[in-house]
Amino acid sequence: MKAQLSVASLILLLLAGHFLQSPSSPRPAPALQASPAASDETFEVMGLVESPRRLAVADLTTLNVESIEATFDLEGANQAHHYTGVRLWDVLALTKPIIDPDRNGDRPRKFVVLTANDGYEVVISLGEVDPQFGGRAYLLAWAEDGAALTGDKGPVELVTPGDTTGARSIWGIDTIEVRDVDSPPRG
Repeated sequence: MKAQLSVASLILLLLAGHFLQSPSSPRPAPALQASPAASDETFEVMGLVESPRRLAVADLTTLNVESIEATFDLEGANQAHHYTGVRLWDVLALTKPIIDPDRNGDRPRKFVVLTANDGYEVVISLGEVDPQFGGRAYLLAWAEDGAALTGDKGPVELVTPGDTTGARSIWGIDTIEVRDVDSPPRG
């Protein structure tokens, strides 16, 4: 019985010490401030895909989650951030882009238009992110520097490591549309 009390007392002392740190004591940075599964914001994947759908961050967490560091120039100053998310290719593979097997070179004719909630648009060729071609690790991130993307920045941001500017780093993504060179103009 004394050994159990000693262990219990030790645990209480450790917990008390953890919570009663002085204000100047460094505290570990919290993980995501909001659980990715808690966000009900969604974006739509549509166009030339077999399974168009609306996705939330909780849906993305079932895919291969990655963390990356990305640095880019923003108005003459280098910005470096840590992002957590999934590859754009993995989201596209989930919705299955329609590729015509009878058309030679159909896959590299496809491109993706990402549209933000404020109307900003970015175009990425399917070949850039397709592992059979460029295989670039462009990330659909839901967290930047450990904080969940919320408000106008959420639910996800496209992070394009290797770009020298942040022009293709689009946040607040509302739609991801797969198109090809023969797609009719959008109206």
